[in-house]
Amino acid sequence: MVNYAEKIQRFSKIVYIFLMIAFVVQLIGAAVELVAWIFIKTEFEPFLKYGEITLYIPFAQASVTESSAGNTLFGGVRFWDVLKDAFAVYLLWTAKSVFKRLRDNGSPYRDEVVIRFKRLTVAFIIFGALSGFAGFLAAAICWVIVLLTDS
Repeated sequence: MVNYAEKIQRFSKIVYIFLMIAFVVQLIGAAVELVAWIFIKTEFEPFLKYGEITLYIPFAQASVTESSAGNTLFGGVRFWDVLKDAFAVYLLWTAKSVFKRLRDNGSPYRDEVVIRFKRLTVAFIIFGALSGFAGFLAAAICWVIVLLTDS
């Protein structure tokens, strides 16, 4: 007889490891982009000047002038990109928590797993609003899983 709980646990363990690696990589990338966004030279007045270091704090989408575009790490990082990265980090963290519960329990029918799937669906909807159609498609798939497990 096939033991589905054990299969779910084994598969969830593998997915959890991949999600943990993706989470760490995304977190590092988001941190680098956030630092680049904070230190970007924009049309704002400098927040802090110390020697050759000038710190700018843009409060909205950064508008990089052509003369300063070559001096930035990414050629201009926008607030929108930083926001998308922040939601991608949250999305991976939520997905990681779903598969951690599945790894530990093996059953998708537990309340704590269903609640985390609902959070994952909301995270995909927000990410879809920021990044495009793929996020909405992933949210629809997650919602179908929620409907199947929440019955």
